[in-house]
Amino acid sequence: METLRDTLRPRLSVLAAVVLGVVGLGLNLLNVPLLGEESPSFVFGGAAVLLSFVLLGARLGTLSCLLSLAPMLARGDLAGAVTLVYVFEGLGILWLYRRWGNLLLAVAAFWIGIGWALDLVVYRGLLGLPFDYL
Repeated sequence: METLRDTLRPRLSVLAAVVLGVVGLGLNLLNVPLLGEESPSFVFGGAAVLLSFVLLGARLGTLSCLLSLAPMLARGDLAGAVTLVYVFEGLGILWLYRRWGNLLLAVAAFWIGIGWALDLVVYRGLLGLPFDYL
């Protein structure tokens, strides 16, 4: 027999994913250039999104990520579309975290192993950003 707790748990998880996605969106709206005014802005929302991936899993983490990137994705251009790299980052780190049980190690291994190459292909190859900004 399904209890009220069993019924509410999925709804609360979805609510948590939405809240973390909105927090990520708010953090992403901060305009903090990396190297100067003409450089791309740093995206702070990744922290909330990574928390969602780790606490809620792949599907709800992806929901949080897409919500946090909504304004960029809504632009409908290549610059907005390449932000989907953050979905792959979250999924990759989650996969490593589940295997090793250490989030710091998972993040470091992702970026040392494939994250840098993914950024290079996406941001340099597809978007054409200069190497100085990568």
